[in-house]
Amino acid sequence: MADKEDDKREERPSAKQSRELLTLDVITLDGNLLRFCTWLLSTWMGRWFILPIVWRMINGNLLENIYLDEIPTFYPIIGETLSGTAGADLAVPQIGPLCDVSSLIVNPTTDCTNDFRYWSISDYSDSYKRQIYTPFDIAMSICKIMKSRDCQVLGALTQTDTDKLMSDAILSTQRWKDGKPLSVVDGVPMAIKEEIIVQGFKRSCGTRLPAFGNVCSEDEFTIKRLRNSGMLIIGLTSMHELGLGTTGCNPKQLARNPHNPQFYCGGSSSGSAAAVASGLCPVALGTDGGGSIRVPAGLCGVVGLKPTFGRFSNSGVDIKAYTFLTRGCLCSCVRDTSIIYGMCSGPDPEYHPGLLQPNPIVPDLSTKYKLDHITIGVDWTYIEHSDKEIVHAMRHTVDVLKKLGAKIKEIHFSELEESRCAHLAVISSEIGSDVAGRDLMISQGHLLDPDTICTLLSCVGVTTTRFIQACRQRTRAIKQLRCHFQSVDIILLPCTKSTAYPIHDSHLAYGFSSIGVKLKYMHYAFLANLTGVPVVAIPGHYDATGLPIGIQLMGAWWRENILLEVGYVLEQQFTIKKPTVYFDVVSGINKLK
Repeated sequence: MADKEDDKREERPSAKQSRELLTLDVITLDGNLLRFCTWLLSTWMGRWFILPIVWRMINGNLLENIYLDEIPTFYPIIGETLSGTAGADLAVPQIGPLCDVSSLIVNPTTDCTNDFRYWSISDYSDSYKRQIYTPFDIAMSICKIMKSRDCQVLGALTQTDTDKLMSDAILSTQRWKDGKPLSVVDGVPMAIKEEIIVQGFKRSCGTRLPAFGNVCSEDEFTIKRLRNSGMLIIGLTSMHELGLGTTGCNPKQLARNPHNPQFYCGGSSSGSAAAVASGLCPVALGTDGGGSIRVPAGLCGVVGLKPTFGRFSNSGVDIKAYTFLTRGCLCSCVRDTSIIYGMCSGPDPEYHPGLLQPNPIVPDLSTKYKLDHITIGVDWTYIEHSDKEIVHAMRHTVDVLKKLGAKIKEIHFSELEESRCAHLAVISSEIGSDVAGRDLMISQGHLLDPDTICTLLSCVGVTTTRFIQACRQRTRAIKQLRCHFQSVDIILLPCTKSTAYPIHDSHLAYGFSSIGVKLKYMHYAFLANLTGVPVVAIPGHYDATGLPIGIQLMGAWWRENILLEVGYVLEQQFTIKKPTVYFDVVSGINKLK
């Protein structure tokens, strides 16, 4: 009997036979057609007959037909320090930031290489220190902007508390006046994605479900760190409902792309990207389980950081993608990203995946325009899956890197389709188990958007075999990246296959659903979530219509400092365009002396 079973296993195709990464150009569903298809999918016929067809169409059962004998990896936690010595120099949990980021605050003109630039953390800190502006002035200006029609149409913010904002600004102003700011970021405005616990706000997660309507009584760990440093929370940002999408399409409150309001921001951290890109604030927090920081950062022309899995505390997030979801930030520039990285990194006693991380290193941004010590890996076969304008932008980026002295090495990713299916299977099982435990689909499903219902229905019912096979494939993907990072420091990728997707009037009532668009946006995102490596998204390119094209720098585990240092040098070579919708919080920003 055992011999027969072995024979069957040997007949299954080997994982070494790498498959082409799936692309689908299927019909986009919206309006009443979407509602009908959602109803059909929720019936017994839909669950038993249509959903299996959909799973086969997206290769969801691929891994069940592949022989894998690796030990499954359930959490992508790589327990090694930067020096490669396991168990040494581990960070110690503490409420305050582990890193001193004061060295990253510079004269605001230092990083100015363009006619247009965003108002940065250094701008705020310098103006407060020199008493040119005060946190109270900034808060007053932001409150006025938030009441404007343009800001409300943009849809970046869903919840605000102007009384709390002004009272915090008054205290910050007094601290700067007394020469005793809590930190260099005291009085700097920031926004928070709506799924993160923030005291005094509802953690609505972009939905109307009553289960998500309670006002939070305390801040979660990362928010405590930032609030204790004096940062001003201007509000919570809109997001794709329950974070289950990459377009940012949420009919309840739609965030529009500041570079062209007729296009989506990308998701799920759509409002955070829109808030930063429009100039409302230099910093916004988001989460990333399948590109949810990097996709909107790339489509909106801002910097987005998905750190190593476990580097930031992930406590206080409601929809559970336990082994994928990573807290991160969207910022106006790489320097601001480095500051927030230094402040938010480090273990949280209540979040065990991050307890064994090495001490974070503050990026050294003092050296400009030299990358002769860096080797960049490029897989042109993978990159050329993109639209022509994005491929052209990537070739231009490689030319710039060569001029900066970086060495370019061609690499090849194998088993990308297998890894995509592994990401799909594991994240579906994690979300599905969470949804099943809450009984959301039965008791409150009528309050959800049709696209969300379709996604949740497809998440429930992942088989044990498929889950274990996916975790084995995760092991293989980690081994492959380990091999690549032995010869390269950074891997260069686009953020997405295409630029932002247009908003149609038919989307405004019930949203829309498109497997093809989701696959396009996640094409270069899933591998980092599956393996847990850090990635920073950098802006600087635009298509013929002026929509941003973002690039990704992927690095080895815990080496965010190298990504940010290279990203900073690269950022100086690009011209950033002013968005169509831009809020000048401080008039005369470029007249700072």
